[in-house]
Amino acid sequence: MSQSVAQRIFRRLWGPIPWMIEVAAILSALAGKWEDFAIIMVLLVVNVVVDFAQESKALNVLKVLKERLAKKALVKRNGEYKNVESKFVVPDDIIKLKIGDIVPADAVAAKGGYMQVDQAALTGESLPVNKIVGKEIFGNSIVKMVKWMLLLPQQL
Repeated sequence: MSQSVAQRIFRRLWGPIPWMIEVAAILSALAGKWEDFAIIMVLLVVNVVVDFAQESKALNVLKVLKERLAKKALVKRNGEYKNVESKFVVPDDIIKLKIGDIVPADAVAAKGGYMQVDQAALTGESLPVNKIVGKEIFGNSIVKMVKWMLLLPQQL
């Protein structure tokens, strides 16, 4: 459910801590301490702006990640290769990948040479990881280098 900008801003002004700050601002105004009132209001506004900006950046990153997720996969079924949606990859499929592809599902290297995958977004590792026969390859990793290999999706 998407929220409007006004709702997202209002959410930052609603809660126990913002209420305490707002009450302090009101009490400062009632006491005629306008300098204190101004400082409190500036701090409240700065807090809202910084929090809103951080949330906006995080939402943009999530949007980009969702767009990058593997949507289609080239799999061998019944002796021929077919493009299928990643959510329909099943354990009997054989996945075919090339450099730059996104691994559509968690899989095991079943036969072949070796592969390097970038799984930094999943594990935080800074360098591509070498995978050989028998090793697990995480879904949504990015293929950096491959010398022929067959991948079998793991059982769910």
